[in-house]
Amino acid sequence: MALFFEGGEPFASGSQAYLSGPIGPTDPSNRLIIEIEIGEFTTSAVIDTGSPYVVIDPRIAESTGLESSSALQPSILSIRGIRTTGFLHRINLTIRADRGEEITVDSTVFVPELEGQEWGLPCFIGWTGCLERLRFAIDPNDERFYFGGCP
Repeated sequence: MALFFEGGEPFASGSQAYLSGPIGPTDPSNRLIIEIEIGEFTTSAVIDTGSPYVVIDPRIAESTGLESSSALQPSILSIRGIRTTGFLHRINLTIRADRGEEITVDSTVFVPELEGQEWGLPCFIGWTGCLERLRFAIDPNDERFYFGGCP
């Protein structure tokens, strides 16, 4: 890894190439998109420091065994300006590495309740309960997302 503290210890233990682009046809902004694993499921996720939690597609939650009966608590979250009800859970989220070592973070995730609707959005990796628990940096020149554990 190319990132080090003054004392020589590494800042990051892993990194992966990221994608940068809009998350849909009406999205005017480029988003930082990385690959993650939730349970045994691999998916793309948007880095969103403004999101209070990791937000995952209800189909992914179902495939990993997350159900409303096992939730920490019901919750309401504004997702892209839409008031969304759902449930909070704790689950391990792994950020994959194509250089160095992957990292697994015990994360707080929000699973929307859709009642017959399609999700239609990517997963989001939020600050509270996930990003706040690791070091990360972005190198836009090489389009790399660096990460490592906090001491």
